[in-house]
Amino acid sequence: MTVELWIGKEFETTHEMSALRSFLSQMQARFSNAKDLYLILANFFCEGSEIDLAVIKERTVIVIELKECDQPVIGSQNGDWEIFGNGYLNVGRLNPYQQVREYRYALMNYLSRTRYEFMDRQKAHQVSFEHVSGLVAFSPTMSAQTKIDIPARDKKWFGVVGLDNLWKEIADRRSTKININHGEARKFAAQTLRLKRVDIQEYLTGTDRVDEHPKIMPVQKPEPVKPVAKSSINGLSLRTDLDRLTQPVALDIINALRRGTVPQTGLEFLAVGLEREMRSITSQLKHILTGRGDFKFIRGAYGAGKTFLSALTLEEALQNGFVVSYVVVSTDTPLYKLEAIYHRMVSNLRTRGQVSGALKGIIDRWLYLIEDKVIELEGFDEDDPRLTEQVLYQIENDLSEVASFHSAFSAVIRGYYHAQLEDDYPTAQALLGWLAGEAQISAQVKRKVNIKGEIDNTVALEFLRAVNAIARKAGMSGLAIVFDEVETVQRLRRPQREQSLNTLRQMVDAIDHGEFPYTYLMFTGTPGFFEDRQGVPSLQPLHDRIKLDKPDDAFPNPELPQIVLPKFDAQKLHAVADKVTQIYETAYDPIDRSRITDIFVNFMIAEVTSKFGGRVDIVPRQFIRDFINVLDKVRQYAEYNPDAEYEFDQSATQDDLTPVEEETISPLTF
Repeated sequence: MTVELWIGKEFETTHEMSALRSFLSQMQARFSNAKDLYLILANFFCEGSEIDLAVIKERTVIVIELKECDQPVIGSQNGDWEIFGNGYLNVGRLNPYQQVREYRYALMNYLSRTRYEFMDRQKAHQVSFEHVSGLVAFSPTMSAQTKIDIPARDKKWFGVVGLDNLWKEIADRRSTKININHGEARKFAAQTLRLKRVDIQEYLTGTDRVDEHPKIMPVQKPEPVKPVAKSSINGLSLRTDLDRLTQPVALDIINALRRGTVPQTGLEFLAVGLEREMRSITSQLKHILTGRGDFKFIRGAYGAGKTFLSALTLEEALQNGFVVSYVVVSTDTPLYKLEAIYHRMVSNLRTRGQVSGALKGIIDRWLYLIEDKVIELEGFDEDDPRLTEQVLYQIENDLSEVASFHSAFSAVIRGYYHAQLEDDYPTAQALLGWLAGEAQISAQVKRKVNIKGEIDNTVALEFLRAVNAIARKAGMSGLAIVFDEVETVQRLRRPQREQSLNTLRQMVDAIDHGEFPYTYLMFTGTPGFFEDRQGVPSLQPLHDRIKLDKPDDAFPNPELPQIVLPKFDAQKLHAVADKVTQIYETAYDPIDRSRITDIFVNFMIAEVTSKFGGRVDIVPRQFIRDFINVLDKVRQYAEYNPDAEYEFDQSATQDDLTPVEEETISPLTF
């Protein structure tokens, strides 16, 4: 059998299951005796995207989005796709082209990032996953009158086809840059994506599940309406509608909270009482899209939610195409050492499709876009030697802007591209490491591109501007960076403390003077940092720029340079418990609300906080983890009665307290 099916989870709609079975029948009829392996991946998650289908064969990787529609469809890369005379596809969401483009980048980035998990190292650095294809498949067939106007450059990777002819597209598509053997394909499906192999014959003879809410239905396009549960600020959306929460994301949130960590995604579903602040921040992000820079200081005591708000900000930025980074200011990464700050910023870069170490993906995507543009304009084949010459010419044109920041950046990018062409993986990786601020790069590698030394304190900000410029050229919206726990500068000796505060002033002034376009900076600190003589007030120019005249204003204005977060209270903790319950029910099944009542939640809050000196602001992490434990027991045991059984075990969490938590509660528990 050379056609295999690997599934992430069962499709939820009848039309998708029927389409998959029809597709499987086609593939078996055409390729059951073929020499090549056709690996079909169905309904799986990748980098946060839910992908209907993907097909992997030796020289091809294809992402496929299923649409139930056999009527004529008119559309383009932008705007809605109209079902001729009968409504629209994907009303209120990305159109099918935009969906496939997003899914393609997700799978492309994931394959690139995880290649060493399913390929040997020597082969892995020779394979280019930038040549993943994407298709929209209309089920059961595509009308001959369907007209999708797509730019010529995108037609090399994108197409629309009827489900009945999907097998032909799969047979015809191939790339010399992709090379995946049978074992690697199966290893990727089983061990990297963790999908389950399903016997195709058994699947074809199974019974469809009936779903009253099919995924795609031709509908009349309604007038634009703002949903009550969703905030839209100047074109950027603050997604708070729990109806949008999927089961895998809900499960990710619950698993993170069980471990006492901040979830990596879905933070908007947990946010409580931050609507005003996020409206202001989202408005700033919108302003940055026009080529400006902006900043915000977040002020709050321990437990007020500074880290949560900053993480929520980065998630909002990611959803709107920004490259983001999160830096914890510490004695190891102090503000006065800009080279250390730069290294941490660049090492922690993330994009929507790449959760860590995104510098390589950004540069590769920019180079791929240049190559794609040359192929489109000049009509060269991918193997034409003239292609490299023209790509190098275009790279030089693009680097002319970057060279104005620092010539060494351009030299390293140029050397990186040559190393990629020559399959010199060690040199390419070393050059990326140098760009990320790593020390100990060999002199031999530096000589290859004619650079000396490392990125130091004097040029770190120039290199950050260059990284942002390349990200913009790669199609990103800009750069958003959070500096958490800046109050640690107060622990430094006076010279280092003054230098750190001066770095903050330098960044703020650079933003105000337009030196950081398309850049958003956020800094979080405790009230003491903004008020004490060893904090901001010790540097008058910085204090004058960001001070608050009334930090305890009953009507706080989040448009000011500082946002003040009040302490977490019992009312907010109860609201969080309610949201956690809803997320839990999305992750699993509805729980018995007669056992998880408001009275019990109030009792539990009182029980937990009493063990920590009554400090509600200290307990959210411990409370939520214990609350999920209660929800687990209610789900697992019909006889479990939390009103009678629950008792908070402080000893079980005491060892888990952070040093800051211990320091905060110790005066109250001695």
